[in-house]
Amino acid sequence: MRLLYIWKMQKKQGENIFVNFNGNKLYALLDDRDSCYEKVTGYKYDEFQEVSKAERRAFEERQIKERLEAIDKLDARIESGLKYIYPQREFDWKKRVMDSTDGIYLGNDIDSAIEIMEILANSKEENKFDIAMNKLDEQGHSNISYWVTLGSITTFAKEGVNFFKYLMEKQGKTIAEQDIDYLNKLESENASFEAELEGAERE
Repeated sequence: MRLLYIWKMQKKQGENIFVNFNGNKLYALLDDRDSCYEKVTGYKYDEFQEVSKAERRAFEERQIKERLEAIDKLDARIESGLKYIYPQREFDWKKRVMDSTDGIYLGNDIDSAIEIMEILANSKEENKFDIAMNKLDEQGHSNISYWVTLGSITTFAKEGVNFFKYLMEKQGKTIAEQDIDYLNKLESENASFEAELEGAERE
């Protein structure tokens, strides 16, 4: 802002100084608003405003379309995940999927989690944790979406806790104390859920 003020003052005094903006020299006496915008954006001022409005509209329309598509996938995502979790976690799973659908990832992190949960549940390979770990790496996550996805896997997959511990060991990371408490809680709940299922099968 100070540079712009100086530029305007020098222009009033008849001095043709310039500022370098993104590699474009904008001269105090030679350039007006239109030429400045054209040098920087390729559009004159009024044209740039129209293009910007059109891009904003397109962005907003794309956001609406993507959110509607995410809502359409909601039931399918819930049903897909229910195959790989304990029935006792059904309510929490539905809430997780709905929260994700309404969030910045529009349920895409849930798709990633389900893909890993399927491997953990169905793979007969001895190295299925490695297979799941490699698949997680291949999904193209940002740092944040990686941990969001891993959080869903850890909480809901029947082998999620063991997979999380395996992953941390492979990555040479120490599990934080609060995370250890949460993992112990999950393990206790999972053992209880497993016992309930086994009791129901015997009946």
